[in-house]
Amino acid sequence: MDYEDYLNQFWIIDAEFDFTGMETRLYFLLLDIALHKKKFNDIKLHNTFLMIFVGCSKTQLQRGRRRLRKADLIDYMVENRCGMYSILTLKDYQREDYDPYEFIQNRYMGEE
Repeated sequence: MDYEDYLNQFWIIDAEFDFTGMETRLYFLLLDIALHKKKFNDIKLHNTFLMIFVGCSKTQLQRGRRRLRKADLIDYMVENRCGMYSILTLKDYQREDYDPYEFIQNRYMGEE
């Protein structure tokens, strides 16, 4: 998958989960790190690093991580007191009929 595929996947899943701004920021930070490292599995990151860059508390980070895992966007485990993240690929979410502009229009602005 390329960056555009990950973007489309995220917004399609967001239509179901209605992620918060913090959850969105967390996902895109993890995706950005994965793309720069060219490594999508077993990315070691400390909570403090993520809390600073995302701008959240430890509780908010844990809640956001749980929701992203529930949506199957990421996987997470702890190894030697360090978080290990993986960005997941869900090809089932690549829908041809998804139009983000139409979704935003219908969801937030009402149909006119």
